[in-house]
Amino acid sequence: MVKVSWGHITLSNTNIIFGPPGTGKTTRLLRIVEEELERGTPPDRIGYFAFTRKASREAIDRACTKFNLQRKDFSNFRTLHSLAYHSLGLDKTNVMKDEHYNECSDLLQVKLKNADKTVDNYGAFVAEDIYMQLINLAKVKNEPLNKVFHEFGHVPGGWLKLDYVDRALKKYKEERNLFDYTDMVMEYNKQKPKSKLEVLIVDEAQDLSFIQWEMIKNMQDQVERVYIAGDDDQAIFKWSGAQPEFLINLEGKREILNQSYRVPIAVHRVANSLVSRIDNRVPKEYMAKPVSGFLERHIHRFDSVDLKHGSWLLLARTNYIAEQLVMELRDMGMYYEKFDNPSVSQKLVEAIRTWETLQKGDKVSFDQVKNLYSYFKLEKDVARGHKGLTGVDEKKMFNIATLGTEHGLKVEQQTPWHYALSLVSETMKVYVLSLLRNNEEIDFKPRIKVSTIHGAKGGEADNVMLLTDITKRVEEGYLTNPDDERRVFYVGATRAKESLHLIASQSNLEFSEIFR
Repeated sequence: MVKVSWGHITLSNTNIIFGPPGTGKTTRLLRIVEEELERGTPPDRIGYFAFTRKASREAIDRACTKFNLQRKDFSNFRTLHSLAYHSLGLDKTNVMKDEHYNECSDLLQVKLKNADKTVDNYGAFVAEDIYMQLINLAKVKNEPLNKVFHEFGHVPGGWLKLDYVDRALKKYKEERNLFDYTDMVMEYNKQKPKSKLEVLIVDEAQDLSFIQWEMIKNMQDQVERVYIAGDDDQAIFKWSGAQPEFLINLEGKREILNQSYRVPIAVHRVANSLVSRIDNRVPKEYMAKPVSGFLERHIHRFDSVDLKHGSWLLLARTNYIAEQLVMELRDMGMYYEKFDNPSVSQKLVEAIRTWETLQKGDKVSFDQVKNLYSYFKLEKDVARGHKGLTGVDEKKMFNIATLGTEHGLKVEQQTPWHYALSLVSETMKVYVLSLLRNNEEIDFKPRIKVSTIHGAKGGEADNVMLLTDITKRVEEGYLTNPDDERRVFYVGATRAKESLHLIASQSNLEFSEIFR
């Protein structure tokens, strides 16, 4: 039996799969699932653990399609947080929710933000207040809170305030038997519940924290075969407690997937140049997709990039920079989405189209009218008692005449939508009109996506525009430990399937320091 170890943790029977960008890591893991099914392993005895719920859902959906089984058959395809939740026998009453954080905030006179919901997007804990951020960071790293405090620097109220919040929050949760996601993992490691798994598969291992590695160790002791998959070059969540060094130092039977089906030659070349300058990594070579691709560098501004055609992923290092990008897109009259939210809601688009249909004399459905009325001002546009359409036959079709005579509509048929829909803000009206003048297809999903690099991890697009501008704080981190930022921008660059446009930094950090 091969034993592998690092730090405080030892794993055995370990197979390690390194998957550079676009090399089909999920496909490889599903092939392992297929091999296990063929050898007679029951599907519910296969543990497949992904970093985010989104990745977990994708894996189980692909498995169900590939093997003609149902989701219930793969009951152990989940996140580690979900496994802890179910293994401990918890239910919704045991989970810290917004109302609990709000109650704590009132009791402590400190504003605490529930950030656990962001685990679904990033797989990482993201907190808007410094107290929750540091308390969680200490837990996931299994380090004393005062150590994390001193490493971070300034905290409002200093150590005494942070320690007070930590103690009070612990007491609050203990008295009410409440857990956040990190608490669940810690409690799992404490209780070490029995597992019926025969096979353990862990994806995105470079993003796991110390306590999550401990959880894997607890499971591994009870299984026959272990597969750990990830890519240390894509480890971009160290700020939230991820410890990619565990994967880097892990020994065992190693497999490196060596053919990218996403990254073209031009992008592969610049990405490799960047990642080769990471000091602490597992060396790995992989071949680019056999197409030339396109790489272009731009000085300070992106308006020289033609965004009018094709699918685009626009990436920024921080949300602050992403918001600046959004403002420029709006000024340019471009239709986009940010974090899956389109710049114009589909409800508003539907209301505009409903009004245009009515103007032509055609009929619309009850649901269309109800949505349209939500943008009308009471009494000015719709008579009192009619806006909610209470008691109206939902199977009925309506034209503008019947809406006027029977359902309180006061707006004249010839009124343009941007005057008719009076509850739409003037700013939004101006923006939508500019989109329509630019022939942007607002009836469909936006072809332009704006995201932080962290938010786009696991995604891809034909064309990627990567802003290398960074905040002062990120720059300070880069100068202290450049490996972390090199990994972040490597992830950003390798989202590109065809073309990559690098926008030079406007910060004090030279452009060439990131991409040579």
